[in-house]
Amino acid sequence: GQPRLSVFERLYAVAQHRSSGHPEEADEDPPEPSQPSVPARLASRKVPTSDLLYGDALDRRERLRVATERMHFEAEEVAREKVQVAPRSRRYYWQMLERQIKTAFD
Repeated sequence: GQPRLSVFERLYAVAQHRSSGHPEEADEDPPEPSQPSVPARLASRKVPTSDLLYGDALDRRERLRVATERMHFEAEEVAREKVQVAPRSRRYYWQMLERQIKTAFD
């Protein structure tokens, strides 16, 4: 169809229509280009905007808390994994693995 008009273009059209010398039609809405008027959109909304914003803020706070908990848990897990094998044990296992590889290819 036709390109969508920006808010400013629609406001300009309303101002032009009201100042065009039709005072009896000034209270009527000008023809809208396939966009419902603001009151019509607000009337169709069932939940008030303040409730939506408050719900979004609560959801955001909960997501942040969960992400922080997960980050702490993962950091603790990584720290635990690092401590599990001592350096001497690690060296011993590497030497054992190297011996097994050497005997496998000899």
